[in-house]
Amino acid sequence: MTKLPPASSANAGGGELLHRDLEASEQVVAHHVGLNSREPPILEVARKQDRPAMKIIAFACALLLSAGPCFAQGRTEIAAEAPVVSNDYLLAAGDAIRVTVFNEPDLGAEQTLSASGEVSLPLIGDVNASGLTSAELAATLEERFSAGFLQNPHVSVAVLVYRPIYVTGEVARPGAFPYAADMSVARAVSTAGGYTRHASRARLYVTRAGAADAQEVSADAATALAPGDTVRVGETFVSSLRDLPIVNLLGIIP
Repeated sequence: MTKLPPASSANAGGGELLHRDLEASEQVVAHHVGLNSREPPILEVARKQDRPAMKIIAFACALLLSAGPCFAQGRTEIAAEAPVVSNDYLLAAGDAIRVTVFNEPDLGAEQTLSASGEVSLPLIGDVNASGLTSAELAATLEERFSAGFLQNPHVSVAVLVYRPIYVTGEVARPGAFPYAADMSVARAVSTAGGYTRHASRARLYVTRAGAADAQEVSADAATALAPGDTVRVGETFVSSLRDLPIVNLLGIIP
């Protein structure tokens, strides 16, 4: 009669086999993702714990991590080109402007456009400036002043301070920040206190101000920004796993 091996021996053999299979699989993953010199931190934690369940979770995460670039290659990205701040710049709420009425100093003003994009001036009251260039607003004001107030008025409009940009996501201090000439994504991130430890410098996005569809497009650190644009810094793939219940339970990702 054939004797069966003790249960503990069988379990030990199965555990040893699982351990060897995981070791081999980890080496394959490391080879494909270019991590031969240094294993991923998540695998290192699992190895130190020496627990099969931890290793299985770590192996699954490593497979997802290695597959990430494959999914990214199939995604269509739209170039994020910012309009140049020039004479064609369209005014909007938050822009500070100076209105000068020649030979009529009391009729000019320095104002920040209201939330509705209006400027308020003596004699003519509120005038909508949103969506107009400086030259177009000046022409509109000349027309309003000439309607029973001034003869042949000459008005100029200059932008003093552009509306702010906004930085969100994985930065130290998300919020609104003053626009400056030659503003780029890198400069905006620096103004917002820099990247957090969960930030991915490969996941940068910009939403253009005034765009009809307000579409968020992929960008890079050198992408130029225009007043009112919003920058979002995404998180790394590994950091995104920290919200999974099993990862929170095991405390794999701090």
